Amino acid sequence: MVPRLLQFPVLPDLDRIEEREYEHPFAVFRSPKTPFASEVDIAGISLEAFFAGATSDQPAVRRWAISALAVLHDMGLLEPALTQRFAEVLWSQIDQYGLPSGTNYYRFAFLSLPRPTGVDPPELFMQYVRGAQFPAQKDQQQTTIELGTSDDVALCHDIVAASVVWSKEDLRSITERLVQWWDTDKAHVLRVRVTGPFRSIAVDLGRRLSSLVRTLAKMVMKYMESINGELRGSVMRVVEECSQYDVPALRLDVACAYAFAASRDSVFQRVEDALASPRRETVIDALEAMDIVSQRPGSESDRDDLMRLLAAAGQMIRWRRATALWAALDAVGDVVSRHPWTFAGEVERSVLAGLGSLVPETAIGGEDRKGHGPEMGNHNLSRKLVVRRAAARLAYRLFEHYQAQGVTIPQAIEAWRAVCRSDAEFLDIRNEWLAP
Repeated sequence: MVPRLLQFPVLPDLDRIEEREYEHPFAVFRSPKTPFASEVDIAGISLEAFFAGATSDQPAVRRWAISALAVLHDMGLLEPALTQRFAEVLWSQIDQYGLPSGTNYYRFAFLSLPRPTGVDPPELFMQYVRGAQFPAQKDQQQTTIELGTSDDVALCHDIVAASVVWSKEDLRSITERLVQWWDTDKAHVLRVRVTGPFRSIAVDLGRRLSSLVRTLAKMVMKYMESINGELRGSVMRVVEECSQYDVPALRLDVACAYAFAASRDSVFQRVEDALASPRRETVIDALEAMDIVSQRPGSESDRDDLMRLLAAAGQMIRWRRATALWAALDAVGDVVSRHPWTFAGEVERSVLAGLGSLVPETAIGGEDRKGHGPEMGNHNLSRKLVVRRAAARLAYRLFEHYQAQGVTIPQAIEAWRAVCRSDAEFLDIRNEWLAP
């Protein structure tokens, strides 16, 4: 398959919207864990077009070529000499921070991709974080909201995902800047929500604030020993004000409960209640709070906290609650992949029951069960397919889980395997099942 995909032509004249329509053929691979990578042989196949494209001054050509070479590298298919060439072309075009530009990757990715001799990606990355600005509104008194771009919260993604050793000064600086961002933008929240004529503006501001809360929660959870004194008080103030402004921030609430030894029971009750909310943003916030808990070291108390929330998420899947069901499917898969021991008992029964029911309920043209929410109806195929794809993705992750356990594959998982092997199924659904 890989040799054939390498024959796809580079499409040079695509704009950003067209690029989303013509997805890179290697996007189906979840490198470097693609199960059949060791069986792939690209010896004798020329990659010269990709190396040439990677230095092109045409943005679409460079992005396409870099994406292909990066996947080949992650799959272990580039020989040392080719890996070095990849490093050279990747870093042939750089931004103001000295990091590669013109790619489809966030900057944190360059911490693990090849680099030329003498280049220090961690130092360049930290310089970028120190110098880049969060997308706060420039003027609290202005009457409009500046519309963001697709990457205006890239700094948040980079901070959350990067594996670097921060100094205490960097940690305090990042946290202080996040608090300052909140103090700048909070004045717009109620005004836009109540008086704003355009929903897209409120959605855009909400997306930015969600990234702010997620990043601050990760900082508190991961570096709690550095968040103290006055800075701790500022973070707690953000938590209180998020509640006052109705900005979903349970993930930050949970992080603070662990970091600052606060009472956790009331916080977890709010998370459980949020999982039953009809509001999409609230449910996703609660699921991200569960993800925060799953990253704890693993004391008995932490395990109890995690199972409490995972059981509630399992009930969402059992009864196929329409609100953010796709997010619940992905969240459960993330937790089980990180902690296989969690998938047992009532959680296992709930998830398998829900997955089994989703096979016919998400089929295009199939009948939904009585009383199911409107998101699952045939009149909204896009939402139905999002849920079907997430269900297939979880089914495959559970298939791997059962294989690792060496036990019989449950009927619900086998049903999804049959779905994903059917020639009549949508390609996006079939691609979620990568087992040979």
